[in-house]
Amino acid sequence: MKIFDKRIPLYKLYPFCGMILGLIFMLILPIRTVPDETFHLNQAYEVSNVLMGTPSGNNPIQMREDEVNNYNIPSHYTREQYIAYWASLNDPLKSDVMTGSSSFKTGVSYPYFAGGLGITLGRVLKLGAGATLSLGRLFDLIVFVVCGTLTLWLMPFAQELMFVLLLMPMTLQQSMSYSYDMFVFAVSFLSISLFLRINYDEKQQAKNKYIDLGILTVLDILLIPIKSHAYIFLMFLPLYSLAHLFAGEKKEKIWKIFWIIVCALVLVFIIGWGVIATHSGIYPVHPADLGYTDEPGFSVSYVLHHPGRTIVVLLATLVQSGENHFISNLIGCNLEDLTLVLPGSFKFIFLMIILLSAVASPDSEIELRKRTRVTLFCIAAVTTLCIAVGMLVSWTPLTSPQVQGIQGRYYIPIIFMLLILLNNRSVRISDQLHHSVVPAVIIMDLLVPAYIFATAG
Repeated sequence: MKIFDKRIPLYKLYPFCGMILGLIFMLILPIRTVPDETFHLNQAYEVSNVLMGTPSGNNPIQMREDEVNNYNIPSHYTREQYIAYWASLNDPLKSDVMTGSSSFKTGVSYPYFAGGLGITLGRVLKLGAGATLSLGRLFDLIVFVVCGTLTLWLMPFAQELMFVLLLMPMTLQQSMSYSYDMFVFAVSFLSISLFLRINYDEKQQAKNKYIDLGILTVLDILLIPIKSHAYIFLMFLPLYSLAHLFAGEKKEKIWKIFWIIVCALVLVFIIGWGVIATHSGIYPVHPADLGYTDEPGFSVSYVLHHPGRTIVVLLATLVQSGENHFISNLIGCNLEDLTLVLPGSFKFIFLMIILLSAVASPDSEIELRKRTRVTLFCIAAVTTLCIAVGMLVSWTPLTSPQVQGIQGRYYIPIIFMLLILLNNRSVRISDQLHHSVVPAVIIMDLLVPAYIFATAG
């Protein structure tokens, strides 16, 4: 039997691959090495405090003493340090005393529920710091794999592309960490699958499509408060689906109304963002010192009054750092806190696998409609701009020639929308080559931790 034959559904293969690879990445990328994981860990611990009935309130987040600074994180792990880290995961609990850890708290807590639940279980069982924090990571991984499996099961086509995106090194890294990226990736991928199911699964009954539409709407609403509202335009997925259900393929009047509503909402958002940000204090109105530097930074006021300079900075970021932001960091060739760099050959091979998975095979019967292509491209483009502008007014000094703080992982929720545009009748690859992307991405994912450990020194 051919293990990777199309007759074996990818939604049955992925749970095994996702869990095994996720666990391997969990071991090779120690706790607190993932970008901003310390802050996200603290937030997950606060969820655990709420579940335990001891919320921190306005005080610093309370953690067990063993867990506050349980690891000294080197810039690069040696093999001996890896072995010592793995051994420390079995260390018994030394102190159950709670102490203040951090005052950092985000606006939303539900993305941290899975990790917080895992931490809570570890605390109830009186596990040591290493085991408890690893349990929180494991719960995040389990939730992501379940969502990924459901995503593949729901998709009417392009499963190979989604399978590859689910197993990119960066996706694996974030899915097993405390970062809320796990939640963002899982929800956005589920949204895509429901969107395609509503609009392209002709076997589905109409009443079930409306149920899917309701779920899709709820999922996209959950994404709105995260990452400074950068993913708000994913709400156009349920809006487009609603227009499709009402209009079918013939009532062009409905689609004209849809595009008018879309343009109106974009305009309202742009104007509203400027007005609200200026008067609410969400962003600095005038150039002010940034948190990590004494230099004054870009502000809403500066962006509105200097559109030319803003455009120059945005374009310079795309031209000078586009490859780093949109390829290397997105794929996961810069792991940990962007300091663990994989060879260029890894980047090239992963990129080829991703592109091949996006191109349709000869037996593909479904192709995106033109209006779907336009909608997905616009959502991805506007979301990209929102992320860039958000980083501009939050992290970028006025003297900087480029936007600071952008990371490729921010674009993972929308990358499918761009890659699926390669699915068309004019470009096809052989069936055998198309299906080879599945074993190829699995093999490459196994080589990543092997390379990291082999070169640790």
